[in-house]
This record gives sequence, C-alpha cells and structure tokens, in this order.
Amino acid sequence: MKHFRQFVVAGTVDEAIGLRKTVGAKSLYIAGGTTVVPMARESVEVLIDISHLGLDGISDQDGSISIGATTRLSSLLSPDIKAAVPMLFEALSHCATPLIRNMATLGGSLAGIYLPSDAGVALLALGAELELRGDEERVVTVDDLLAGGWLGGYELIRNVRIPKIGKGQGWGFSKFGRSDIDIALVNVGAVASVTDGSRISELRLAIGQSSSRPVLLTDLAEGTATEAISHDVIRRLADSASERVKVKSDFRASAAYRKHLVSVLAARSILAAAREAGARFED
Repeated sequence: MKHFRQFVVAGTVDEAIGLRKTVGAKSLYIAGGTTVVPMARESVEVLIDISHLGLDGISDQDGSISIGATTRLSSLLSPDIKAAVPMLFEALSHCATPLIRNMATLGGSLAGIYLPSDAGVALLALGAELELRGDEERVVTVDDLLAGGWLGGYELIRNVRIPKIGKGQGWGFSKFGRSDIDIALVNVGAVASVTDGSRISELRLAIGQSSSRPVLLTDLAEGTATEAISHDVIRRLADSASERVKVKSDFRASAAYRKHLVSVLAARSILAAAREAGARFED
C-alpha cells in the first residue's frame, strides 16, 4: 500500500469524475476497498472516495429492483431482496465473510467481475443493467460490459437495475469452492423460461471462474426447446455448456477438474431453475 499517496473524499459525483479525469490513470475510485486496495496497480497513487455521494439504497421499480452502486453487500441480505431478487440473495449468502460483506459494495463486485465475483455471475444470468456516469449518462447490460471490456477511464457506476423473475421463469445458483465462503472454483447462475410446464423455451446460463472472464450462454435451449423436460435433457444442456467453455488451469484447480465442475454445477442450476419455474419432469 506504499504507492498510495493521496486519499480524496469527493463531495459530489461531478467532483469525483472531475478528479479522476484530472489525475488520470494514477487514480481509482474507492468505496469499500476490498477489491481496489489489494488489486491496485503500483502506478496508482490517488484514491477517490465515492462512499459519501448518496449512491446507496434499494428501490422497487415495478418490474425491476434498483440498487445503488455503493450499497454494502450485507445490506442486500434482507428479506426484501430475498423476495424480489432471490438469486442475488443466494449468491451473496455464500460470498466472502460477514466482515468483508460489511465493507464490500455491489458496484465494487461488478468492477471486479474479471476477478472472483459471485454477485457478478448472478447478475449476468439475470440480465442486469448498469447506469453509468461519465461525460454523459448511459446504460449497459452486464453482458455488454463483458463483450466490450471494462469501463472507460473515469466512468462511475451509479445504479444496478435487476429485472425480477417473471411468471414461468425460475432461477438456480450453484458454487463450489474449498469452503462455503471461499473463492469459487466454478460458479454458475441459470435463469430458465418454461413453456406449458414441460419445455425449457429459454435459458440464460452464466459461468464464472472457469475461464479468464465469466461466460454467458443464451442459446443452449435452442436444440431442446421442443423436447419435454427430463433429467436427460438437463444433462445434455449441462454437458453442452461444459464443452463450450474454455476452462483454465491454475494453482487452485486443473482444467479437467473445472470442466467436470462446470457440467455438474450447470446441471444443478438448470434443474433448480426449471423446478422453480414449475416444470413437470418426464423422469
């Protein structure tokens, strides 16, 4: 931490953005600090505190939930979030320790989406959107963010908008690590739409920690959309997902082991999502 030279508390969003533009690559935004502090490059000298800008809070907006970027993860483990966005609640229930959740923010979890992020994988599966502020305001989906790379040099996340699970939809989230709260070896989030209680017509499957960045698969169900839901169909979907993800090896797990985990956790998540959506199984 010796390379940090200055800590500036911004009073407004415009002030924070202006400071970041002025200082440039030698500065970073900080709220909880659980990602920024350990992962900051040696060249970063100035930290801009955005935790006092009123960017926290939760609001229900009919078909979606809006969560401020600096909302602490511990604040999201509430009955209201469990009822409105149960997959996010489930992901955060197994994310880090209570002490870290008391500091970490939802925006920070997404800023570190190339790093371990249970919340990021859940929000990717849910089709969440980010309200950003830089020179102008814009809205991007989490999957668009993955496709285009991370934010511009001084853009700031203001809010995260999460669609609620609709009628005929269900969700599932699975994670495997050395312990319940440890960094995942693989984590998988699924949102499934079930038609007539017997077919998976749409499936969004987000897979994290298997490759360098989370992977979103949205066309898996095309090949089975006319088939009645069965455990065999779910196994084929999970195996297909495993084949399409380029898995990595590192000191924590081999590529072969991660490939196996992707198949197992994808099957669990799809099964849970189908059941949540009211599916009737053939076997």
